[in-house]
Amino acid sequence: MKVRLGFVSNSSSSSFVIFGKIFTRDEFKGRCKFTDEEMEIIDEEGLYNFEERLGGLDYIYLSDDNEWILGSELFGNAGEIIKIISHIDTLFGSGCKIYRGVDTDGEIQLDEGA
Repeated sequence: MKVRLGFVSNSSSSSFVIFGKIFTRDEFKGRCKFTDEEMEIIDEEGLYNFEERLGGLDYIYLSDDNEWILGSELFGNAGEIIKIISHIDTLFGSGCKIYRGVDTDGEIQLDEGA
């Protein structure tokens, strides 16, 4: 997911706002029904070749903690945002929240208090 807000020139940074839940590596593996072999590929090459298994969900990998945020990018009017939040709450239950931050050259920086 790449979301650019405002003027960005010669920059590889992207802002994001996602409503979802953080999963540990094992929780992520179980939730998405990945095998050990598939997780090894994901560890080495990333999730790109397995995105269809996420059912349209957006994701952010937090490499420092070996955790994943699964959820949905927030966009649209208030009604559309409410539908997104309701859908993700139904999928994941408690523990969902808004995460916002910047991805700069592969380094995820979450805003404090997000």
